[in-house]
Amino acid sequence: MKKLDLQSSYIYGPLHSRRLGVSLGVNLSPVKYKLCSFDCIYCQYGFTDKKVLKTSMSNDFPEPQKVIDELLSALKQAEEKSVKINYITFAGNGEPTVHPKFCEIANKIFAVRDKIVPSVKTAVLSNASCVSDPNIRKILAKFDDAIIKLDAGDENTFKKINRPHTQVKFFHVVSALKSLDNITLQTLFVEGRQTNSSDEQIDKLIDCYNFIKPQKVQIYSLDRVPAEHDLKKVSQTRLNEIRKKIVNKLPGLNVTVY
Repeated sequence: MKKLDLQSSYIYGPLHSRRLGVSLGVNLSPVKYKLCSFDCIYCQYGFTDKKVLKTSMSNDFPEPQKVIDELLSALKQAEEKSVKINYITFAGNGEPTVHPKFCEIANKIFAVRDKIVPSVKTAVLSNASCVSDPNIRKILAKFDDAIIKLDAGDENTFKKINRPHTQVKFFHVVSALKSLDNITLQTLFVEGRQTNSSDEQIDKLIDCYNFIKPQKVQIYSLDRVPAEHDLKKVSQTRLNEIRKKIVNKLPGLNVTVY
């Protein structure tokens, strides 16, 4: 496993994703340091340098037109190389929805996609920290795939694993997620000094899945060097046991192990 360097541009890839195929990444976070609303102990980019939730526009964030220009260039290069892009995916160095112009950029990218590459789908990987904002929820609903993090089924585990900004409350996140249709919840399990993979914790997660009623659930474990180095990867055998437990309790739910 190898720790990732921060993305140095606002459009990166194309990358081959286990979930999304060939994807162009959209990074709305600063490129010189890690800014996020969470400081997850397992993050592949290391610890968060600046933990924020509400932000104002600064030179550290990309301007909307800069993102669009880089996207147009990347799409042109892909076409010249006969690379078929399956997804344009908002992910990057931190939480995309904390960008103060996230909604504007998303709408501009939808327009570019519709005009130039209508067969390409859009996805967003979000930690759900901003889903209490109705404007954010409205935009998330426009993505073909909204893949939302939920690594804990209770406030205590949430604080230990995700270490959110102080204004992000677990109950508010879960309540807001329930109001979103057709979302995929994504849970990363870890073991070690901190864990979210005990039977008791999984039972609480299942209660949250049942309350939110997502379209899909994706479960997985470490694939890169985590920020907190003493964390351990949950085995494939244990992940399959977790999946079986979820499906037994929620038989209609689509659960995939990665």
